[in-house]
Amino acid sequence: MNNKKTKAFITPTALILLMTAFLPVAVAAPKSVDVLFLAYDQGESNAFMRIHNHLDALKIPYGIIAFGRAAEIFKDHPALLTFNDLSQDQNLRNNRDTRLPIEIINTVIRTTSTKIIYTGMASKAQAQMTNAFVNKGSQSIAFYDNFDPVSTKEYTQPFLQELKRVDAFHIPSEITASSFSELEKSKQAKLVVTGQPALETWDDIFVKANPSHLRKQLGISEQQPVALFAGGYNGDYTNSFRIFLQAAKKMPDILFIVKHHPKYSGELEKKLIQEEAVPNIKLITDHSFSTPELCTLASAVVVHKSTIAQQALYKHKPVIYVADSSFSNFIIEQRLAHRVYNPDALTKELTKLLENKEQNNSLSTLKMPDNPSRNISEHLQNILNESL
Repeated sequence: MNNKKTKAFITPTALILLMTAFLPVAVAAPKSVDVLFLAYDQGESNAFMRIHNHLDALKIPYGIIAFGRAAEIFKDHPALLTFNDLSQDQNLRNNRDTRLPIEIINTVIRTTSTKIIYTGMASKAQAQMTNAFVNKGSQSIAFYDNFDPVSTKEYTQPFLQELKRVDAFHIPSEITASSFSELEKSKQAKLVVTGQPALETWDDIFVKANPSHLRKQLGISEQQPVALFAGGYNGDYTNSFRIFLQAAKKMPDILFIVKHHPKYSGELEKKLIQEEAVPNIKLITDHSFSTPELCTLASAVVVHKSTIAQQALYKHKPVIYVADSSFSNFIIEQRLAHRVYNPDALTKELTKLLENKEQNNSLSTLKMPDNPSRNISEHLQNILNESL
């Protein structure tokens, strides 16, 4: 009899399989939040940040998916859900009509769940993502960050064209809500007048601002009269900015601060200022100084078609639009702001505004509720409580 013991031989491959059989399988747990924000533009992002503060206080879990400009704004936010294909896609940033590939939508839906989708209305991608989450059972709310009739705002059209259904629209004022009647019928949505949370940021900035210190930082004397031009980018902006520069040249005693739109670098404004050779212009490209902060120095504010006009009026600053007669909005129609489109008319209106120290400029006629970010947060909390 052979008493030798037979040695078992295990191949390296079999050894690896044996070892890994006892290791836990790494499966990424889906991210679950009560409220998921879809952000694209600067305006809606500013409003969302105010709402987030209240949700934090209420201990309501939320997440953020950011496209376009919002990807930069929220890049360091702890609630940001990172999908590299979204944050790094320049087409999404530059074109509101850019569609998300179905693979990306499926990835987000597979790895994320939420009870409420809270979206801006600035891009087709936001509508695609909203549609997908609605199909998954989420309630949906679309936030409109403007006071003008929704039908007149081109930036909302990609979103509205792509959107299949939404449960509610959150709208800043009662007058603005009237323009949603047709949308309400076609989308079967509730209209909720909430106010505009972004305006609360201006309250904070005006309370904290130290105009004398700011003047020293910018090298502006205490006696120097100041007006602000808040930059834009769409339509005939270049022509409007030239009109402004030609008017500014006729008013050498006024210092005009120019702050370009945050989406751009200010190179266009710099080029046109040099071409028109206007000496009493101070272009601010330093991101240390925000448009609201600079507005604290201004005795008047000039814009092309920017929503800064509404925010400035909220802080009782007189406003002039430099735009042709095809452009109108509630502010102009209710004579809360002037509209001009040639240098002489702008010079005339600016002179009157700067000389009249007792103007009562206000957005009160638009019928906005107070405490908008608190209103929205408590509304979201009520929806969540009802779903329990």
